[in-house]
Amino acid sequence: MIAPLLFLSVLAVSHIASVFPEEDEKLVSFTLLHNNDLHARFEQISATLGSCTKNLEDKNECYGGFARAVHLVREFRKETGNSLLYLYAGDTFTGTEWFTEFKGEICSRFMNLLSPDAMSLGNHEFDDDGLNGLARYVSDVNTTTLAANLEFPVNINVRASNVFLINGIKIGVIGVLTPETKSLSPGLTGSVVFNDEIGVINRESKKLKNQGVEIIIALTHSGYDKDKEIASKCPEVDIVVGGHSHSFLSNGTIDRKHPETESIQGPYPTIITRADGKSVVVVQAYAFSKYMGKLDLTFTKSGHLVQATGSPILLDHSVPQDQDVLDLLEDYRKRLPNKEVIGYSNVQMDGINECKKGECNLGNLIMDAIVYDRVKSISENRDYPYFTDATIAFINAGGIRSSIDKKPGGAITKTDVVLVLPFKDRYKLVKIRGNTIRKALEHSAFEYDRNNAEGGILQMAGVRVEFNVSRPVGAQVVKVLVLCAECDIPKYYPLDDTKLYNILVSDYLLGGGGGYVFTEDGMSAPVDLEKYDAEYVIEYIRERRIIYPMLEGRIVFL
Repeated sequence: MIAPLLFLSVLAVSHIASVFPEEDEKLVSFTLLHNNDLHARFEQISATLGSCTKNLEDKNECYGGFARAVHLVREFRKETGNSLLYLYAGDTFTGTEWFTEFKGEICSRFMNLLSPDAMSLGNHEFDDDGLNGLARYVSDVNTTTLAANLEFPVNINVRASNVFLINGIKIGVIGVLTPETKSLSPGLTGSVVFNDEIGVINRESKKLKNQGVEIIIALTHSGYDKDKEIASKCPEVDIVVGGHSHSFLSNGTIDRKHPETESIQGPYPTIITRADGKSVVVVQAYAFSKYMGKLDLTFTKSGHLVQATGSPILLDHSVPQDQDVLDLLEDYRKRLPNKEVIGYSNVQMDGINECKKGECNLGNLIMDAIVYDRVKSISENRDYPYFTDATIAFINAGGIRSSIDKKPGGAITKTDVVLVLPFKDRYKLVKIRGNTIRKALEHSAFEYDRNNAEGGILQMAGVRVEFNVSRPVGAQVVKVLVLCAECDIPKYYPLDDTKLYNILVSDYLLGGGGGYVFTEDGMSAPVDLEKYDAEYVIEYIRERRIIYPMLEGRIVFL
């Protein structure tokens, strides 16, 4: 039986009361810097993770970027000397046109400037030609790469753990990567074996303890919930530094002098107090280079946590950008294709917050673009009697990774769309019964309620659904209407659980991503579509030139 977890937090400081050092026992202090999920944000970004325009930069409303992160790390190293440990929790690949164009090469160049003491792998580190690209990347990065729970079919420069000597105390760092990578990156991980994190961490911790290591850090790319579980089930672990879930941890209210848009998922640091009285620190630093986590820690020489003090640092205009990093970025910029303007809009399209909470106009735009492409394709068949064979489309909100900000002049570029949809997820047409669609919608309500609107819900076209999450799980869908396809006048009808419907769904969802099921026994084979998600949206905007996506009541929470 798992002991209940207890969260202790005080504004900006956590004093650990469960363990008191003996009067003559020496204390050791050090600073931990950490970040995660940079996702190719080599240049600075807007508050909502879109492009930093000249107008935003002039107003000091741009954030992050490697030039700021590198500056911060260098300054802390000057100030703290041997009292600093800097850890990175994975996912440098995928997210911008920089990665699309230059792949792992640019990632390794910039990570060498950032120069963490150790880094874990992220699930997206397989996105450049699978295991071959991963092998090149970890060989080119001058940083110890850790992934204790992976078994590779070939020799690769990845270790289970590494030991650092800081202020006379041995600190062991164990890296792990979520086994969900197998489903998140289908076809890219090959025959790599992924083991459960907890058992591997416990085995590796015992080895390190036998080597005289006093403090154990789990460097994970597994998500905030799994990190808390690791803290509760790994008796030798003292600190968990995480990534993957893009969790923003903070204390108290957000300073509104800065336009942070992140919802707080827990205290920084999160303290897990186990049944044996041991306190374990859990931290994460959101994503996309916008923050750097900083934690000041005090332990006894025997490895008992005494105090943990810290907060995420917002990398705003007050943090300088180091010139050598900007110079390297300009070298790559000269080789980038021109930022082609594909259309215009004076509408704000927030993909970071609104798409995770319910209906969002950016989600509507993406889904409409995919349905429209199918309508065009069907219209080429002059013998087909209806306007389309599929009006229903779905994407998980977590796949929408940026906003398209309203800009002066309203220009939208291909780059803007790639930032929103960086994963090149392809779509298929599948024929399933209405009951399977209803179950997927129930799961969407469950994900919304369980994850506190953190990206598990569906965005959709051709569907109008009403949810009531106060009802029991599995009975939260109140009403579903679907847009007819085989009809002369398109209009919405109640979903028929027994009827077969053609739907357009991403490979990620069709493969069970997010826990969704869009398959049935005996169903006909899915039909592969020609484009990936961003291509649909680029063509859709290009054809219309001026767009104004709106809210239409597709998702309603009662």
